[in-house]
Order: sequence, then structure tokens, then C-alpha cells
Amino acid sequence: MWTPCGHVDIYPNGGLEMPGCDDTLLESIWIDGLVNGVRNFVACNHHFAVYMAIDSINSKRPDLGYLCGSWEEFVDGKCTSCGADGGGCAHYGFKAGDYALGSTRPEQTMFWMYTRENAPYGKYHHDSKIVMHQRSSDEKGTIYVNMIGMTGQSDFIEVTSGSVDLNSGETYERMTAAEHALGDILRVEFKWIYDYDWYFPWDWPIFGDPTIELDTYRF
Repeated sequence: MWTPCGHVDIYPNGGLEMPGCDDTLLESIWIDGLVNGVRNFVACNHHFAVYMAIDSINSKRPDLGYLCGSWEEFVDGKCTSCGADGGGCAHYGFKAGDYALGSTRPEQTMFWMYTRENAPYGKYHHDSKIVMHQRSSDEKGTIYVNMIGMTGQSDFIEVTSGSVDLNSGETYERMTAAEHALGDILRVEFKWIYDYDWYFPWDWPIFGDPTIELDTYRF
């Protein structure tokens, strides 16, 4: 159901495919047996909402969805603030009703968030923004970042929307999410996976050493 119908409508992970619900029917039967395997295969994405609601009762992890017009806009970092009055964010599950108490809140809203595959489901969201240096060569590929903090690290998270043209001076923004609280950031590591069109042999890495140069990274 894509039409907002409540005071708070939260769509975790885009609202379609939940993490951990990608087993085939045969894999599900092999793991859980015939009856439970078929049931889990059909209803895994629906069960996810129930498990999230249960987890929300006592979870100490972040449980906020971000108000945004679409999943694509959320992923692209267009909706990263809760606003001065907090109206741009809403809790999922047990505390979702708190949002309706604000008199200035819109009546029908769509909120988006990333979650973990298993409880506790909350992730730590970060608005990641990369600016390419003016002297960087124009290349193509995917950039990943690993933020290492006092209390944990994010592991390598994709900060471009897949493989994209990386042009000098351009800014690339994406909403990212870490499994753990990071604390004060100590250092940041980057990984770039070069991409090229097979029908342009002069772009093949065997004929050169493609490089890119970053100017700034903000989160």
C-alpha cells in the first residue's frame, strides 16, 4: 500500500523488499521445513513489520524515519533533517503515536529509513556528501566510505548511487546508514571501484592507471 493512510506511514528499506527476505522458495523450505518454509517465503516481508514493532518497545537504537516524498529522494540525501520542531522525523513502532501529538504535523506523511536484517533493527543514519576536486580526472565508478570512530566503524558503505560518472568539481550526496554508533570520527577510508564501457578499449585499466581526487567529504 503506497498511499499514506495514517498519521505516520513509515516505509523501511523502501517498503518492498526487506533484508533477509531474499531466499528462494527452495532455500526457505530447506532451512525451515515445508510448512514454515512456504509460510516464511510468502510472508517474510510482512512479518518484518511485526518484528520491528516488537523490537521498538525496548530498543535503545535509533528508531527514526525521515519525512520525504519518495524512497529515491531519501536515498539521494534530499531529506536528512528532522527540522527545528522535529516534524521531519517520526519514530516507528511503539512510539509512533508521539508524532501525532504535534499540532503542526501534516495529517498524512511518508517516512523512510534503513534497517538491519535482524533485531535490533535501528541503524545510525548519516548524510554523506562527497565533492570531487577540480583537478580530478572525469572517470566512472562507485565510491565507498568506511568511517572509523571512537566506538565503532561503519564498514564500507556505498556513497554514490551505484556506478556513476564522477566529474571534477561535482558533488555526490547519499543517505547512508551504519550498523553501529561511531562516536567521534578518527579517520575515514575510501574505496573506488573503477567502471568502464567494454566497447571503449582505451578506457580499459590495462592501458592506464585511472585515478580520481576528492576535495571534501562531509557527513
